[in-house]
Amino acid sequence: MKKLPVLFLLLALPIFALAQPRPFGPEKTKGPALSAGAGIIWVNSIYKGANDTFFPLPVIIYREGRFSFNGLGASYALSRSEKLDLNAGLGIRFSGFDPDDSDYLEGMRERKRQINLGTGLSYKMGKNSLYLRLSLDLNNSNNGYESELGFGRAFGEKKFVFHPSAKVVYESHGRANLNYGVYRSEARADRPYYRLADAATFGLDANFIMNREKSSAFLRLGWKALNKKIIQSPVVNSAHELSVVTAYTWKF
Repeated sequence: MKKLPVLFLLLALPIFALAQPRPFGPEKTKGPALSAGAGIIWVNSIYKGANDTFFPLPVIIYREGRFSFNGLGASYALSRSEKLDLNAGLGIRFSGFDPDDSDYLEGMRERKRQINLGTGLSYKMGKNSLYLRLSLDLNNSNNGYESELGFGRAFGEKKFVFHPSAKVVYESHGRANLNYGVYRSEARADRPYYRLADAATFGLDANFIMNREKSSAFLRLGWKALNKKIIQSPVVNSAHELSVVTAYTWKF
């Protein structure tokens, strides 16, 4: 298992909280809502020589009115109605790689930590939902942006919900090169210079949520088919990106 930064252990409380489908319209609870529990994250590494990520973590979710905090970030609902939900947020994402994880990646710029400032717009059509998200990495603000367009549908009732969705993730040339490229200063005989224009990938997510009176269980399965330009990068070692997130929380 990888060694995780202390900052990650402090902030990575509930990665799954913001992934759950949020209700549309005004909040039904009058006061703050707090849940706590434990979870597990597994993510396959798409980079050469880097190990998959697998670790347990504590889970804390806090929501009050339009504000939501999940340990990895916070969001605020700018506008809500029965059909539209517009929000803005700031969050930490640990993706990419740490050069210390692999001999092959040694000497490359660290790409593991992102501080994303973003906004999202969701449109609800009955049990169907369409969403658009835009984000900028403040840690690398000169390296472009990422956008995500997705469509999902909810099945089931309040006690058990199955929410599959399909998405297209677009990374501008700056973001794509940061995540998958090899800069000239990083090139060597077995790791040639590689530059991407931009990249779009297709993915599927499946959320399973079971709600009880005093507790909730959550499982998320994620899959992305990487763009051909990404797969051809000398530092990439996989055609697919997979993730599993599971957690159990108690309500207070």
